[in-house]
Amino acid sequence: MVDGERITGRVTSIAWSPTLGHADGHGVQRAPDRAEPGTPFTIKAQGGRFVEAEVVATPFVDPANERQNA
Repeated sequence: MVDGERITGRVTSIAWSPTLGHADGHGVQRAPDRAEPGTPFTIKAQGGRFVEAEVVATPFVDPANERQNA
């Protein structure tokens, strides 16, 4: 995770989520002011390209725990 030239965190894992329909990544954000849900941030990805992302609240797939009752 970067903010201009400053590294503010690290993505620890990422995978495609068929449930969400997009990639889901997990990471650690060292800047407390950049860790609130809804906060946009930039990831420096493979090959040096930049990807825009957003902090989300957890749990983010089934917040009401309804899928276990299906």
